[in-house]
Amino acid sequence: MQPTQAAFDSETTSSFFSQLATKIGINADKVAVAVNQIHQEHMQEREAEAISQLDAAVANGTITKSQKQAIFTHHQKMQDEHQNKWEDMKDMNRKERKEEHEKEQAEHKAWAQSVGLDLKTIHRILGGGGERGHKHNMDSMRFGR
Repeated sequence: MQPTQAAFDSETTSSFFSQLATKIGINADKVAVAVNQIHQEHMQEREAEAISQLDAAVANGTITKSQKQAIFTHHQKMQDEHQNKWEDMKDMNRKERKEEHEKEQAEHKAWAQSVGLDLKTIHRILGGGGERGHKHNMDSMRFGR
């Protein structure tokens, strides 16, 4: 689950890297490379944590091995889709982003039901607690938050 450069290629981020580089007296490209490396490392840590949480849920009988794989595969798919949507969403207004988010939530709920789970169970497994926690943890897998 490698992040794409899209997360760091926006004009705002490039400007930030340039300003940071100027303040600390180094090349902006070095700043961008370092931030990307840290981002990738953090995402790898979050992925390992999620796998561990899913393994524990299988071990204690909360989910099956096939449900674990379905959850993990769904997360990978979401990550890829979100990276691709990132550029489109930055130009959306607040209402459009909210509508897109609601559409995605409905899709997640339908997917969870299709594998015999509900979102609250998935959220608990991944340490999110409830639906609001789910968003944080799912985003964490994507963006290393």
